[in-house]
Amino acid sequence: MKEIKNFKGYRKKPLIYGMNTLGFFIFIAIALVCLLSFLGGFSLTKIIVVAIIIGISYLISVALSSNDKIIHFLFDDKLPTKRSDDE
Repeated sequence: MKEIKNFKGYRKKPLIYGMNTLGFFIFIAIALVCLLSFLGGFSLTKIIVVAIIIGISYLISVALSSNDKIIHFLFDDKLPTKRSDDE
């Protein structure tokens, strides 16, 4: 008997922690920059501020990743309508 392969979710976009790959990399970059601020020393206020910044950047990344219209608006590379400035 012939075996049929089912490709469910074949065109599904990959998600990492609820974000697409671009949103995940932006979040990781912000988190790394915030964590590098601890090289100067630790204090309670610095820990709280960094935790708040990382939390807000996570929420913003998830919100931007879930809305395809915003992503297409920000990162859509359209070709120009004119081929040269002389036209």
